[in-house]
Amino acid sequence: MNQDEILPEDFISRMYHEISKPLFKSRKAVCFFFDFRGLKKLTREQLEAFFTAKSELIERGFVKRAVYIMNSPVSMMQMKRLSRDVGFLKKTRFIDSRITENWEEVGLGWLINSEDPEPKKRR
Repeated sequence: MNQDEILPEDFISRMYHEISKPLFKSRKAVCFFFDFRGLKKLTREQLEAFFTAKSELIERGFVKRAVYIMNSPVSMMQMKRLSRDVGFLKKTRFIDSRITENWEEVGLGWLINSEDPEPKKRR
């Protein structure tokens, strides 16, 4: 994603349909790694689409854990609020790539080994 990229309006619904097809067939929970570096802000419609998609995947038990790699305070706040609203904040981590040099390693540590990048905040 480019530094100032704005997502196409239909990006989230397309992403959901691509993700959901194999999940519905396998019926296994997976971890999600979202590299949203450069994303500045989601529109209201995109947030609603993301909420609907994430809610459905969580309701069906397809999400174990999720990590968002971000570098915009605005989009990070939007994603935190969304995760809270769908009831998945405890299993979601947000990594600011501006201050975490090894963001990919830290994100994978959370998804693969449950190594919490924010242990002090979660107690």
